[in-house]
Amino acid sequence: MSQYMTLKQRRRHRALGDEITRLKPKLPPFDYEPGQDPEQDEAYQEIIDLFNTLVEEMHGIEEAAKQSQ
Repeated sequence: MSQYMTLKQRRRHRALGDEITRLKPKLPPFDYEPGQDPEQDEAYQEIIDLFNTLVEEMHGIEEAAKQSQ
């Protein structure tokens, strides 16, 4: 797919991928149960929201590249 992305899109896509990789260790563990520690819940929610924003932007770039084919 990256063959259809502009240089600017490829660079942004790569930067988003790097940011997602950097955030992965900060995501809550699979066995984490929300509600037990409100402070931890808030911290995890901020990370999850940022992660989702990055994924949505990455998806938008991929969709734009598909449309330009």
